[in-house]
Amino acid sequence: MKKVIHGFLGKRIEEDMIQIAGLRPLGYFLRGDRHLTSSRPIKTPDDLNGLIIRVPNVPSFVTAWSVLGAKPTPMALSEVFTSLQQGTIEAQENPFAMIKNMGFAEVQEYLNLTGHVVSWVYPVIGEKQFQKLPPDLQKIFLEAADDMIRYEHNLFLENEKKVQEELKAQGMQFIKVDKKAFIEKSEKGIYNSLSPEMQEVYHQIKAELQ
Repeated sequence: MKKVIHGFLGKRIEEDMIQIAGLRPLGYFLRGDRHLTSSRPIKTPDDLNGLIIRVPNVPSFVTAWSVLGAKPTPMALSEVFTSLQQGTIEAQENPFAMIKNMGFAEVQEYLNLTGHVVSWVYPVIGEKQFQKLPPDLQKIFLEAADDMIRYEHNLFLENEKKVQEELKAQGMQFIKVDKKAFIEKSEKGIYNSLSPEMQEVYHQIKAELQ
């Protein structure tokens, strides 16, 4: 992930943010990896067969879980707890912190460590506002931003550990999954769902990571 952020794609994202959106990225914050919670343990893709999973209304999410053999169901986050409680859906996927904050430990027994989405977000400043600062204040501002990024990163890692322990204390069983099997079964289907431009970006990323 860090190689992607600091590679051609990360630079392209940052340039587009400045030129198109008028926002200057100040670094990046990690978002928690997304994991699958369920009413039965999931260790391999075969365990997903027919499993009704709530997903956000994002085409790539629907594609990925469909390819893996599950039954993805787009649904608003606000409806997920009740739907799990009533058995309308059997699983959902979110980062550790969201799983805890939404109380999913009360209606889901298993937390399967799929880590299937890894992402980040950017703290930003308006580019016009940044350029209004004199050079000496720009330098100080960017140094302070670097300090903020490091501080937030440590807070994030501490909170990830804390939340996991809290979920375990609430009775959730953490299940180690066969990530290689998940990748092998889903990769082709996800790739085929990409536009030609996105497929080209995919190949560029793979080439850069080799």
